Amino acid sequence: MINRFIKTVSLPVVLVFAACGGNEQETTKTPSVQDVIAEEGFTEEGIITGEYRRYKGTIANQPVTVNISINNQQNYERVEGKYYYDKIGVNISLYMSEDTTLDDGEISLTEYSPDRNVEEPARWRVRFSGDSLVGTWENWSNEKTYPIILQEDYNGSVQNFSLVSIVDSAKYADTIEPKAEYSCSILIPVGNDEKSSFIRSVIYSSMGCDTVGLNGFAGCLEDKKKAYFKDYLSQFEQEDLDAEDLFYYRWNMSVTYDVMYNDNDIVVIDKGIYEYTGGAHGNYGSDYLNIDRANKKLWKLSDIMQVDTARIVPMLEAQIRKDFLIEKGEPLNTRLLDDEVEIPASFYISNKGITFVYGLYEIASYADGMVNVFIPYNKLMNLLKPEFKQRMGLEAIAANK
Repeated sequence: MINRFIKTVSLPVVLVFAACGGNEQETTKTPSVQDVIAEEGFTEEGIITGEYRRYKGTIANQPVTVNISINNQQNYERVEGKYYYDKIGVNISLYMSEDTTLDDGEISLTEYSPDRNVEEPARWRVRFSGDSLVGTWENWSNEKTYPIILQEDYNGSVQNFSLVSIVDSAKYADTIEPKAEYSCSILIPVGNDEKSSFIRSVIYSSMGCDTVGLNGFAGCLEDKKKAYFKDYLSQFEQEDLDAEDLFYYRWNMSVTYDVMYNDNDIVVIDKGIYEYTGGAHGNYGSDYLNIDRANKKLWKLSDIMQVDTARIVPMLEAQIRKDFLIEKGEPLNTRLLDDEVEIPASFYISNKGITFVYGLYEIASYADGMVNVFIPYNKLMNLLKPEFKQRMGLEAIAANK
């Protein structure tokens, strides 16, 4: 969840959000980063600008959809994203690896799969070239390698974004090391149409910036950063810091926005939060924004399906038993924190199903992390609302069920 800014010279700084393929769709991506950030009250000083890219293509000849965020500032860059195999629909996270210095022009991205039974992560060795992203998928033992062939892909049902990041820190005192670090990486929809404006309002609201003053969205974020630093400094103003425990006086706050699904006039965004305020470890979590771009609505679970506890909980429990290797009939609390599960508040949709997300400590230990439970649409068909099934093109699945 922590932003990673890695020094490298492998990726060009790109400040115009336009597809590079030379097709007619370029006209939907013409606004520049400067235009977008200026409208929101940002200045180029003190921010990191970046871009969002959507790719379609194949890995090991299997169709995939990839959503990538790239932060740029001179030679410092962060590349993160999500992708899914179109036939499966389960998102896999991508983070820039610490060993990103590979061959000239290549970067390394590490996969983090929601499947807790994956024994070792895989990584990508890829190269950005115009509107293409090509390279190799490999597991860390290099026993398996597959080609990655991706092309930027945008259409009228896809939302375009700019990316603005604020990174700052405040020291407790000039003479000692402890400090608070703050970073916030925000997706800002490109466009002044009603759909883009609605998504912008949803993102602003999720940051607690429902109404912005004369200084715009940038002013709201600046106020939040200042309040965070003020809170940090006030915590220790009456304390004499122990030189042997300075680590515990370091704070860190990181907020990131990543696209998980962007198609069919539906946008799903993962708002990730990490916070450390001393102690053994930090805390993290995600808020998921399931946005109906066409009808300008932020979906609740009840908007897309009948929330029938008696029918949904057994499906969740069955998948949890499979994921945690709990035998049928064995109490759940032999592995989890409780012997019962409920429908969690957090969820996100994909092209193939709904992922229900349990936060830290909600059903499992901190070491288990957030628990993602994917239920495919074919198991939920009788619960899904007709308009949602039509929207997602699930009629064929329903007919063959």
